[in-house]
Amino acid sequence: MYIESMTLDVVPPYQREDLNVHNNSGENGDLTFGRGSYMNPNDMRQYLFKLTPKSRLVFDPKKPPVSSIGKLDIVWRTSMGEKGRLQTSHLQRMHSRPLDMTVTPEKIADVAQLAKPFEAIFKITNNSNKDMSIRLVMNKRPAGIVWLGTSGKDEGDLKSKSSTVVTCTLLPIRTGLQTLGGLKVTDSATGSTHTFDDICEIFVHTADESPFGE
Repeated sequence: MYIESMTLDVVPPYQREDLNVHNNSGENGDLTFGRGSYMNPNDMRQYLFKLTPKSRLVFDPKKPPVSSIGKLDIVWRTSMGEKGRLQTSHLQRMHSRPLDMTVTPEKIADVAQLAKPFEAIFKITNNSNKDMSIRLVMNKRPAGIVWLGTSGKDEGDLKSKSSTVVTCTLLPIRTGLQTLGGLKVTDSATGSTHTFDDICEIFVHTADESPFGE
């Protein structure tokens, strides 16, 4: 089978970049599989396209979290010269629903020394449409890095679509690459709890100086 073309026709909200063309020469560049490429029986290929929204996409919680991104158009010829074409139905993209609350590290070390406490700054964001009154709870669970300080401390009100920063003290108790988690943020007004068990990763070492020369 001789592949004449493989294109992705995108819908208006997106713009397409063909990653199967090299040397930044557009359609005149080098193709991953070459021009006039043949496919033998049972051959498999992967074609890559990068889609970028032309404008910021707004998530509507009242609509299904699925949207169309476009359709594939494939043209080929058989060994006898017969032409074939396949145009798929619209490909669907599943949107990830935004979380009501997120916790992200604002300032934190990439590496830390065993048994030496250090401070880190985190940003708590209220993505919901309701105001919250938040309280931080440090989870008691096996971990390589534990939280130091008062658990259940009230951090005050957090308006809708706004953020606040908190400073926490951490203590590494195991060496190696450790995942920081075990933090719960509770909304005192509704009683809802958001658990964060994979905030970031930190490398813990025993030497007085970082093994990475920092």
